Amino acid sequence: MSARRKEGVVCSAKTRWMTGAAARAVNTQLEGLSARDIGAALVLASQLEKWIEDLRALAMTMLTAEYPIPDWKLVAKRGTRKWADEDAAFAALRALLPESDVMEHTLVTPAKAEKALRKLKLDLAPGLCRSVSSGTTLARADDPRAEALSIGRQLTAALAHIQ
Repeated sequence: MSARRKEGVVCSAKTRWMTGAAARAVNTQLEGLSARDIGAALVLASQLEKWIEDLRALAMTMLTAEYPIPDWKLVAKRGTRKWADEDAAFAALRALLPESDVMEHTLVTPAKAEKALRKLKLDLAPGLCRSVSSGTTLARADDPRAEALSIGRQLTAALAHIQ
C-alpha cells in the first residue's frame, strides 16, 4: 500500500505539510499566544485532528490487512468482564448471597421511560427530568449554539454589585 491512496485519505505532500505543522505546533509556547493567534491555531488544530483521525484509520486498515507498519501493532482493547451464562451465575451467586447483593434495581433513564410511554401513547410528565451538560466544548463563533455561561465571571460580577 503506498502513501498515495485513491480515497485521498493521505498523500505524501499533505503528510509532509501536516507533520511540519504538528512539529511547529509542538514547539510553540502557548502562554505567549495572542487571542488572534489562538483562533488561527484552533483552525489548524481542527485540521490536524481530522488528519490524525484519518491516519489512525489508515493504519488500522493496513494492520488489519496484515500489512506491517514499523514499530506499530494491533492489540486487544481492555476487556470488560461479562457473565458467561447469566442464569448460571445468578443461581450460583443466589445460593451464596442475599438477593440484594446479587441484583441491582435502578430507575430507568428518562430516554427509556419516554420510549416505554410512547408505546402507550403517553408523554413524560413535565418537570420529572432535566438536562445537565457534562461540560463545555470549543466551537467557532459562528456556531448556532448559545454561548455557555461562565459561572465564575457571573459570580464575580454579582459580588461586585453587592460591595
